[in-house]
Amino acid sequence: MKNLEIYVKSSALGKTGIHWRNVSKPEQEEIPSLLLQRIIPKKTGGKGTVNYLVYEAQPSIMLMRYDSQILLEITGIESPERSEKMGRKVLNSVVLVGDDDQGENEKLLRMLAANALRNILGKDLLLSEIVARAIEFDGLEGFKVSLNEFEEFVENLGAAGSNQPDEKAEYKIENKSDDLIEKLADELQNNCLPQKWQSWDGTSMENGVLVVVTEHLEEGGILHKAGVWRGLASNVKEPERLEESISQKPNSLQPQLDTSTQQPVLAQKKIPASLKIILLIVTVVIVIMIVIQITKKPQPEEQPQRIPIPQTLISPQPPIPVTTQKETIKQRIKEVRK
Repeated sequence: MKNLEIYVKSSALGKTGIHWRNVSKPEQEEIPSLLLQRIIPKKTGGKGTVNYLVYEAQPSIMLMRYDSQILLEITGIESPERSEKMGRKVLNSVVLVGDDDQGENEKLLRMLAANALRNILGKDLLLSEIVARAIEFDGLEGFKVSLNEFEEFVENLGAAGSNQPDEKAEYKIENKSDDLIEKLADELQNNCLPQKWQSWDGTSMENGVLVVVTEHLEEGGILHKAGVWRGLASNVKEPERLEESISQKPNSLQPQLDTSTQQPVLAQKKIPASLKIILLIVTVVIVIMIVIQITKKPQPEEQPQRIPIPQTLISPQPPIPVTTQKETIKQRIKEVRK
């Protein structure tokens, strides 16, 4: 334990809130430097820190080797008495960091990781009880840690472990179950960590995150993309491999045979959905403009219906002169007298 630095993340009563302390120096506020390494590819682009792989609000473990150092993080350990004082759940995280000597430090961290996994299963709760007893509030803005019981516990675990070489260097990432967690605990307890391992994408790894067991991942395929050697979580989903996605895409330049004419024709390019939407919008606009133009076209004025006019009204006869009428009457009187 002399070669290991111990960090604790917990909550203070006051405004300081949750923070890390290096309890080996003595209880200085400090974040473990390996946790600040941005080596995890994020879905949104760029790189995230290694804690992007764990859900700290639930019991989780992470083992990593990086820059000639080895680190174990255990998260989600509750302090029941401090939770009661705080009025809400107080969770603790513990980190142990040391030189990657491929000997004592690695063995101690493997044994502690295996015990933490059985603690997650509820089979051995001594670890969480020791951590909860070791941390106390220190005034309003701090907390203090007593390491004596914790260090003795870790050293006893290391004395009982084994250092068999692990020949299973290929990755294994699955949705977690109690059976798989127990198998992983046995593997860590009995076998050394691989010096090199093959990641999901076929890369040979020497540095990076070796083991992650957590509840929920930010994205289902992140353990694969991060090159984790052993990974268990509740929502694991293997991402699509790049070469598979390329091979599944039709090659628009590859000639195909028309079964009717046996002549090579170029494969039709698939029209993107965005282009289809644009074409649909343009078509609708054109139709609307045509309809508007048709409705605005002037209609011919309706001609009034012609009513036939009597000829007598069109060409009236001239009136008979009065003198002529008188002569006619006289002539008829004379004829009557005769």
